[in-house]
Amino acid sequence: GVGGGAVYTVLYIILFGLVYEAIPLSKVAVFGTSLAFFVSHIMNPVPKCTKHANRFAYDAVMIMEPTTLLGTVIGVLASRVFPYWLITTMMAVLLSFSASKTFAKGSKIRSKETPKLGYETEEDTLLL
Repeated sequence: GVGGGAVYTVLYIILFGLVYEAIPLSKVAVFGTSLAFFVSHIMNPVPKCTKHANRFAYDAVMIMEPTTLLGTVIGVLASRVFPYWLITTMMAVLLSFSASKTFAKGSKIRSKETPKLGYETEEDTLLL
Protein backbone atom coordinates (compact mmCIF):
# COMPACT_ATOMS: atom_id res chain seq x y z
CA GLY A 1 0.00 0.00 0.00
CA VAL A 2 0.85 3.62 0.15
CA GLY A 3 1.87 3.45 3.78
CA GLY A 4 0.51 5.34 6.72
CA GLY A 5 3.52 7.63 7.07
CA ALA A 6 2.96 9.27 3.69
CA VAL A 7 -0.69 9.91 4.48
CA TYR A 8 -0.13 11.07 8.06
CA THR A 9 2.66 13.47 7.15
CA VAL A 10 0.66 15.28 4.50
CA LEU A 11 -2.42 15.44 6.74
CA TYR A 12 -0.44 16.83 9.68
CA ILE A 13 0.97 19.56 7.46
CA ILE A 14 -2.21 20.49 5.62
CA LEU A 15 -4.74 20.17 8.46
CA PHE A 16 -2.69 21.26 11.45
CA GLY A 17 0.17 23.29 9.93
CA LEU A 18 2.78 21.16 11.71
CA VAL A 19 5.55 21.44 9.15
CA TYR A 20 8.59 20.34 11.11
CA GLU A 21 6.69 18.14 13.55
CA ALA A 22 4.83 16.17 10.85
CA ILE A 23 7.53 13.57 10.17
CA PRO A 24 8.19 12.63 13.81
CA LEU A 25 4.44 12.58 14.54
CA SER A 26 3.80 10.30 11.57
CA LYS A 27 6.57 7.97 12.77
CA VAL A 28 4.93 7.80 16.21
CA ALA A 29 1.52 7.16 14.64
CA VAL A 30 2.87 4.36 12.44
CA PHE A 31 4.74 2.87 15.41
CA GLY A 32 1.60 2.96 17.55
CA THR A 33 -0.41 1.26 14.82
CA SER A 34 2.29 -1.38 14.35
CA LEU A 35 2.48 -2.00 18.08
CA ALA A 36 -1.31 -2.41 18.32
CA PHE A 37 -1.26 -4.83 15.38
CA PHE A 38 1.59 -6.80 16.94
CA VAL A 39 -0.08 -7.06 20.34
CA SER A 40 -3.42 -8.09 18.84
CA HIS A 41 -1.92 -10.76 16.58
CA ILE A 42 0.91 -12.21 18.67
CA MET A 43 -1.41 -14.50 20.60
CA ASN A 44 -2.91 -16.06 17.46
CA PRO A 45 -1.25 -19.35 16.55
CA VAL A 46 0.52 -19.67 13.21
CA PRO A 47 -1.72 -21.67 10.85
CA LYS A 48 -0.31 -25.08 9.98
CA CYS A 49 -1.30 -24.68 6.34
CA THR A 50 1.29 -21.93 5.72
CA LYS A 51 4.63 -22.78 4.19
CA HIS A 52 6.50 -20.55 6.63
CA ALA A 53 7.09 -21.53 10.23
CA ASN A 54 7.54 -17.89 11.23
CA ARG A 55 4.82 -15.34 11.68
CA PHE A 56 6.93 -12.59 10.09
CA ALA A 57 8.69 -12.46 6.73
CA TYR A 58 12.16 -11.60 7.99
CA ASP A 59 13.64 -11.58 4.50
CA ALA A 60 11.26 -8.75 3.54
CA VAL A 61 12.17 -6.87 6.72
CA MET A 62 15.88 -7.13 5.92
CA ILE A 63 15.26 -5.56 2.51
CA MET A 64 12.76 -2.87 3.49
CA GLU A 65 13.98 -1.58 6.84
CA PRO A 66 17.38 -0.18 5.79
CA THR A 67 15.79 1.75 2.92
CA THR A 68 13.06 3.02 5.27
CA LEU A 69 15.66 4.30 7.71
CA LEU A 70 17.67 5.90 4.90
CA GLY A 71 14.52 7.63 3.66
CA THR A 72 13.85 8.90 7.17
CA VAL A 73 17.35 10.37 7.49
CA ILE A 74 17.11 12.03 4.07
CA GLY A 75 13.63 13.37 4.90
CA VAL A 76 14.76 14.86 8.20
CA LEU A 77 17.76 16.51 6.55
CA ALA A 78 15.60 17.83 3.71
CA SER A 79 13.09 19.28 6.17
CA ARG A 80 15.87 21.38 7.68
CA VAL A 81 17.19 22.62 4.32
CA PHE A 82 14.11 23.24 2.16
CA PRO A 83 11.25 25.67 2.90
CA TYR A 84 7.97 24.21 4.13
CA TRP A 85 6.03 25.01 0.95
CA LEU A 86 8.49 22.97 -1.11
CA ILE A 87 8.32 20.04 1.31
CA THR A 88 4.51 20.14 1.25
CA THR A 89 4.49 20.24 -2.55
CA MET A 90 6.95 17.35 -2.85
CA MET A 91 4.93 15.23 -0.40
CA ALA A 92 1.66 16.04 -2.17
CA VAL A 93 3.19 15.04 -5.52
CA LEU A 94 4.56 11.82 -4.04
CA LEU A 95 1.23 10.99 -2.41
CA SER A 96 -0.63 11.71 -5.67
CA PHE A 97 1.76 9.48 -7.61
CA SER A 98 1.46 6.65 -5.09
CA ALA A 99 -2.33 6.96 -4.93
CA SER A 100 -2.66 6.91 -8.71
CA LYS A 101 -0.49 3.79 -8.97
CA THR A 102 -2.52 2.10 -6.26
CA PHE A 103 -5.79 3.05 -7.95
CA ALA A 104 -4.54 1.82 -11.34
CA LYS A 105 -3.44 -1.51 -9.86
CA GLY A 106 -6.75 -1.91 -8.03
CA SER A 107 -8.68 -1.16 -11.22
CA LYS A 108 -6.60 -3.69 -13.13
CA ILE A 109 -7.21 -6.39 -10.52
CA ARG A 110 -10.92 -5.55 -10.39
CA SER A 111 -11.30 -5.78 -14.17
CA LYS A 112 -9.48 -9.11 -14.11
CA GLU A 113 -11.58 -10.57 -11.25
CA THR A 114 -14.99 -9.20 -12.26
CA PRO A 115 -15.59 -11.76 -15.05
CA LYS A 116 -14.62 -14.60 -12.69
CA LEU A 117 -17.39 -13.54 -10.31
CA GLY A 118 -20.00 -13.90 -13.05
CA TYR A 119 -20.79 -10.25 -13.68
CA GLU A 120 -21.42 -9.22 -17.26
CA THR A 121 -20.82 -5.46 -17.12
CA GLU A 122 -19.39 -2.83 -14.80
CA GLU A 123 -22.94 -1.69 -13.94
CA ASP A 124 -23.65 -5.13 -12.43
CA THR A 125 -20.78 -4.70 -9.99
CA LEU A 126 -22.15 -1.35 -8.81
CA LEU A 127 -25.23 -3.12 -7.46
CA LEU A 128 -23.13 -4.78 -4.74
